[in-house]
Amino acid sequence: MQYFSPPSMSAQDKPHHLRELESLCDLKNRTETLIRVKHSIFQNNESLDRKQALLDDVISEKQQLLREKRTVVEMLQGIQRDIEAATAAELALTKERDDLQDTLIKLRNDEYEPLKTEVDSLRLNKGLKRLPNLQEELDTQMAKYLEDRRERWRDCDSEGSSENRGSPVAAGAGSSSLHATGNGAVGEAGPSTTSRRRVTATSKGRPKKRQR
Repeated sequence: MQYFSPPSMSAQDKPHHLRELESLCDLKNRTETLIRVKHSIFQNNESLDRKQALLDDVISEKQQLLREKRTVVEMLQGIQRDIEAATAAELALTKERDDLQDTLIKLRNDEYEPLKTEVDSLRLNKGLKRLPNLQEELDTQMAKYLEDRRERWRDCDSEGSSENRGSPVAAGAGSSSLHATGNGAVGEAGPSTTSRRRVTATSKGRPKKRQR
């Protein structure tokens, strides 16, 4: 059996309504494609705006961190310079202290002690008492120094009490003075803790003076 296919029609041979229908279908397809592309453009544009905003935030945060880093680095460099200066001062002062200690030891052992023994022997031969040793003289000087400080504290406390008498601040200062005296500030009119600490530090410094 032989089949015959109808001959294909050209655009000119098609009826007018078929050409219009095909044209409308093509327009519809292109319009739908255009809408999809436009929607994709809108979505990508919104995503781009969000990404740009995030990028700006990240860049701003990075710049802030870099500024903080520079500040910290400069601070650390300053601390390092201070440490190096303190180390140099420590080494220099340690050397000076050691040199002074050596000088004091030599003065005491090589000059003072032999001369002191000789003078005491001569004084005993003349019926005189021995001269006080270095420790006794240092104790006497320290006692006089502490007594002078106590007198100055009393004077300062008396002047402050007369100027602030009757004020709440003066009343508080008086109670602090009584409390300080009760805690062992013997004979002192309420010296501060810092002052007592300085006295203790001075007392600890006796051995250096003793060799002088």
